[in-house]
Amino acid sequence: MKSQKSPRGLRVSPITVSLLAAAMATLGTALRADTILKANNNDALDLATSWTGGVLPGVADIATWNGSSTTTGIGTGLNVGGLAFGSGLTGNVTVTGAYNAATGFAFDAATDAITFTNHGLTNGQPIYLSSGTAPAGLSNTVTYYVVNSTTNTFQLATTVGGSAINFTTAGTNPTVRGGGGSLSIGGSGIDLSAAPAARSSTFAAYSNLTANQTWTLGGTDGVTQLNHTGIITGTGALTVGGSGLGILSLQAPNTFSGGLTLNSGGSLKIGGSLNAAGSAIVSTAVGTGPLTINGGRIFGGSDTASATVTINSDFTVNVGTNSNNGRLGLGGGINLGGVERKITLGRTNTTASGAITNSSF
Repeated sequence: MKSQKSPRGLRVSPITVSLLAAAMATLGTALRADTILKANNNDALDLATSWTGGVLPGVADIATWNGSSTTTGIGTGLNVGGLAFGSGLTGNVTVTGAYNAATGFAFDAATDAITFTNHGLTNGQPIYLSSGTAPAGLSNTVTYYVVNSTTNTFQLATTVGGSAINFTTAGTNPTVRGGGGSLSIGGSGIDLSAAPAARSSTFAAYSNLTANQTWTLGGTDGVTQLNHTGIITGTGALTVGGSGLGILSLQAPNTFSGGLTLNSGGSLKIGGSLNAAGSAIVSTAVGTGPLTINGGRIFGGSDTASATVTINSDFTVNVGTNSNNGRLGLGGGINLGGVERKITLGRTNTTASGAITNSSF
C-alpha cells in the first residue's frame, strides 16, 4: 500500500490517517456538550438516579432543570459544563450543602475543636458561620476551612491546611453552612433566561468556578431569581447579565478570584461582609478579584471591596423593590474610565472609599 505524500514531503500511511481520524472523532464525541435533564426527584446530584436516563452529566454537559420543584443535596459533588433552567420548570429549585444553617455543633474553647457526631466534613472543605453569636476568635460570614477532621470532631483554619484557629468562647447558637461536595461549573455558566418568571432557585451548596463564565438572568422585575447562599470558590471570572429583571443574590463570603463583571441587563444583590487581612482581601460577596461595572443594577446590603473597581457605564443602586434595598459601600481603587459617570440612587446610604481616578461621579 502506497503512502500519501504531504505538501512538505512527509509520507503518511493511510492506516495512520485512519487512526488519527478515529481518534479525533472519539475526542469530539467526548467533548460534545449534551443536555442532561434533572429527574423529578430529590436524589442527591451525584447519583445517577437524580438524572433522566440514569446518566450523570459530565464536564462538558449542561445539567438542566425543566420539571417540577426539587430540593436536592449536592452529595459528594458534581462537575459540569454549565447549568440551565428551562421553560417547562413548574416549581422552584433548591440545591443544599451538607449543612444549611445547621445547629447542634459544640464549640470547645479548651481544645479549639468542634464536635458534631458523624459530621462527614473532610479536610479542606469550606464552611462559614451565618447567624447566632460566633465564638470569640471566629466571625460570622468569614470563609473557614476544615482541618484535623475526625469522625466526630474538626477544627477550623483560615487557609486550606493551615493552623487551627484558637477561639476562647463557645458562642451562642452559632450555625454552620457548607460542607459536602462542590458544584463545579465550567465555561457554559448558568442560564436562567428561559425559566418561567415565577420560578426561582437557591444554591446553598458551594460552587467552584472552573472557567470564566456568564450567569444570564431572566425572571420578574425586582425579584431574586437565583439566591446563592453557598460559598463560590475557584479561579474563574463571573459575568452577570440578562434581561434587567430578575436578581442574582450573592450572600456568602465568596473567594473566587477571577473577578466579577456586571453588564447592562444584569441585577446583583450583594450581602455578607468584607473580610480582609491587612490590605489583602480574603473574601467578599463579589469574590476577591476586580469588580467591573458596565451598567446594570446593584442592590446593597453590605460593604463590598475588591482590589480595583472599574466603572465603564452608568448604573443604578437600590432602585426598585424596597425589600432588596440596603447599605452599599464600594471600596478599593475606583477607576471611572476617563468619563463622568452617573449613579442613580434609590437610597442615599451609598458610599465610595479609596482613590477615585479617571473622572468623577
